Amino acid sequence: MNGIGSYLDKYKHIKPPESSKRKVLVEVVRAECGVLLKESEVMITRGGVRLSCHPTVRSEIARHAPVILDVLHKRHGVHIAFIQ
Repeated sequence: MNGIGSYLDKYKHIKPPESSKRKVLVEVVRAECGVLLKESEVMITRGGVRLSCHPTVRSEIARHAPVILDVLHKRHGVHIAFIQ
């Protein structure tokens, strides 16, 4: 029975594929805008990003959106269509 327990342990910390995109997006936003964004405030749906944060933060990110999307695509290979 030890073999089954150790085999199943590797599946305890599996995260959805969007979690890596969220992490990269948060890092790029911090680097380009200087805004500290939490991963829990980012939701990736239908190829785009929806933010659930303060409106001031959202407007700052929207102002830098073309640069953020360009960096995500060219440096990290993450394809995101829009940021709202």
